[in-house]
Amino acid sequence: LKKIKSEYEAQLRETSKIEVANQYGIMENSVLTITILEAKYIKLSDYDSQGDLYATVECGDQVFKTQHKEGMQAPIWEETVTFKISTGKEEIRVSVMDRSIMKQDSVVGVLYIPITTLSDQQEIEDWFNLEDPHGGYGESHGRIRLKLWWVYSKTKLIEDRIIQTDE
Repeated sequence: LKKIKSEYEAQLRETSKIEVANQYGIMENSVLTITILEAKYIKLSDYDSQGDLYATVECGDQVFKTQHKEGMQAPIWEETVTFKISTGKEEIRVSVMDRSIMKQDSVVGVLYIPITTLSDQQEIEDWFNLEDPHGGYGESHGRIRLKLWWVYSKTKLIEDRIIQTDE
């Protein structure tokens, strides 16, 4: 444990020399890493839908789209994306989409996550409820499992790890 702590302290000395915070108090080159793992209980929007599902993730003006999974109401994607974060006030929008050949793809469920909920810099992996994309309330439109990790200060992250080794 002492060895680990001394390694963290050495990392802290180096990081604190080079880390620069922007006007919003987060480090330049702050990143949010999201892994879109899987979805289940997806409520398809059309009776004739084949369940060709994919997910989109938006953060600021950045957009990521997973591969679509044909004929699956419980798709497994396991795809990772990294977004640059500039203000720390961004909102993450995750949409599960149903691909259609004959008409426009439809949103079957949506999830909004304020990035501030990830400010403890701990990686989280959890199931999230998808809401009605048209704003209706009531039944769930499915669930999506995500892994999220926002690092806004490597210095703070290492300081927190040093504190954890003391506990």
